Amino acid sequence: MFIRDRLARALCRLEKKRFPARLTPPVRAMFHALAREAAAPYRYVYAGIRLFRPFVLAMLARTPSSDAMIRTTIAPTMLEGSDRENVMPQSVRATVNLRILPGETRESVTARVGKVIGDPGVTVSARGQSSDPSPVSDAGSPEYAAIKETIAAVFPDVVVAPFLMVAATDSRHFARISRQVFRFNPVRLDTGELARIHGTDERIPVKDFGDLIVFFADLVRRTAG
Repeated sequence: MFIRDRLARALCRLEKKRFPARLTPPVRAMFHALAREAAAPYRYVYAGIRLFRPFVLAMLARTPSSDAMIRTTIAPTMLEGSDRENVMPQSVRATVNLRILPGETRESVTARVGKVIGDPGVTVSARGQSSDPSPVSDAGSPEYAAIKETIAAVFPDVVVAPFLMVAATDSRHFARISRQVFRFNPVRLDTGELARIHGTDERIPVKDFGDLIVFFADLVRRTAG
């Protein structure tokens, strides 16, 4: 078997056997908060999230963004082989991006990836700059309450609920020095603006930029002691 074929088979196995789906405490807390505001029948589904768990998991699994809320996701992002177009590679390598769900660790997901691939000729290892999921912040804390109160003051028409941030941000470095770290961007974004994040013509409307400034100024006043 060519080494390129071995790597291709390994990636196909990862694609076919995804990590199991589950509802973490932050996601359950989100649905409980939304249940108070949702219309029927979703109000009853969200309030009885444990009873309707299979339905909710199937619903969230439909799109990549919400699927990342219920499972560790796998996305091959880089492939490396020969550096010449007419030379067979002596070794091949794939970089696979995993967004690790709370409750898992680098060690546990690396072990599972190796088990799913099941090929002693393929070596699986975590990259040096990878990290475990950040600690889950407490939605019952005074810090969360301050954010919630500020949102209600600046954006009175929105519903506030906890959420699971599925991307790795620089805020993870603050976990060493802060009791609570909340990832929140006080900007209204429509689907078009969301699609431009990290892309061409990324921007936010001027009014939303003004609301962002008002939000942080208000939050500082509420929490400055």
